Amino acid sequence: MALILLVINALATSAVFFLVEDGVDTGFGVLFFVLYVTLPLAAVSLILSVLGVFRQSGLVPSVITMGLIAAGLAFGVYGFVGTQLF
Repeated sequence: MALILLVINALATSAVFFLVEDGVDTGFGVLFFVLYVTLPLAAVSLILSVLGVFRQSGLVPSVITMGLIAAGLAFGVYGFVGTQLF
């Protein structure tokens, strides 16, 4: 379930960024979408994947979900730090 939610979240976020096409200067619409849709869905996916690991049900999808969320978070932090330093 967590992996399915994460895939839906990634598709919706990609569609929003594709439709806007302006990069950083997109206005408040994309910011509100990220804050109120993308981040909460990622948090729910992370919680479900951690529960899946602790309950030992669906270990492979849970570990994949946690890895994808960690990679996305690392990429976001790297992108933010990269824009602030240079």
